Amino acid sequence: MAASLIQRLHDGEISGGLVWPVEGLILVYLGRPKQGRHPVEVLVQTYAEAEEILHRAALQRYPASRYAQQQPQAPSPPPDALVQRLYEAGINGAVCWEYPRWFGVRLLETDLARADEPPPFAAWSELERWMTCEVERRFPRRADATRGHRPDARPSGPW
Repeated sequence: MAASLIQRLHDGEISGGLVWPVEGLILVYLGRPKQGRHPVEVLVQTYAEAEEILHRAALQRYPASRYAQQQPQAPSPPPDALVQRLYEAGINGAVCWEYPRWFGVRLLETDLARADEPPPFAAWSELERWMTCEVERRFPRRADATRGHRPDARPSGPW
């Protein structure tokens, strides 16, 4: 299976994130989340739009990055985007990634990783598996709306 766009951005030396909802939309940004530097910030209505913005902005803003050198074509949006389903189910959240170290996540207003530690995820797929399990545990009534994304295994780690 091909790596997700977010994993490819991370591996291509580009940091960024998504926050939902912001004014009823999804906030997409590129830049270093922990340093508060976001040279690109855009509000979109769908995760597919978010991926399109991330791709185009990465090529324009970071033309010397490994991502820009290896990803000349726009990606096909995944048919089964977990972030889109969480957004539609009313489960607020945020995800971010910082090259070369980590991926982080928050669901609702709860910090799931201590502020003084980097989040424990090394790959986007680990973060997606954890989000799926956590939504089913914490929001069982709303989890039905996110069922299309079924991880094959629970991730290992401190959660």
